[in-house]
Amino acid sequence: MGVLFGNGHLEEMKWVTFDMGNGAILRDTGVTSVTRHSSGRHQIVFDGNMAAAQEYALVGNGQYEWSIGPWNNNRANYEVSQAYTWHGRYGAGTGGDIAYMAVIIFGQ
Repeated sequence: MGVLFGNGHLEEMKWVTFDMGNGAILRDTGVTSVTRHSSGRHQIVFDGNMAAAQEYALVGNGQYEWSIGPWNNNRANYEVSQAYTWHGRYGAGTGGDIAYMAVIIFGQ
């Protein structure tokens, strides 16, 4: 399954669904592994590099007022071959795991 735009296919699209408690991948396209480092903090390793670091979008589902973003609010966490993410309440500074996480990564 792919996303079609006009004359072609959206290049460099990767996605993954995983269990936040242990990083187990449920389904994916273009992702090699997910590692849970601590509550709400995960490393997503890509199956093939993105064209450039810090020049792609990563969008994920959050729970309630929680959000998904770079591990330490620094775009350098979005490397060519992997991304470090955090699911948390930025205002409170707390991270948390939910049973199911879905992330879409796309760019060049």
